[in-house]
Amino acid sequence: MSEKQHRKEDMASLRSLKLEELAAQNKEMTEEVFWLDWKHKSGQVENTASIRNARRKVARIRTLIREKEMAEKGQGAKS
Repeated sequence: MSEKQHRKEDMASLRSLKLEELAAQNKEMTEEVFWLDWKHKSGQVENTASIRNARRKVARIRTLIREKEMAEKGQGAKS
């Protein structure tokens, strides 16, 4: 499976999550980025691409959180 296909499947699975679940994922991934950075600085990370991938996943999650928040605001204003 190509990286692009994997990313699309990842986004599809993230889009199906509720806002609370996305917030939990965001917290988990943010902690993972912290620990990967810490391990990288101490020379314990062999695959440095994992840091970039984790940061990108955090960005995707934050984007989805923002989209869902905006959608909820839009629905609340219309009602």
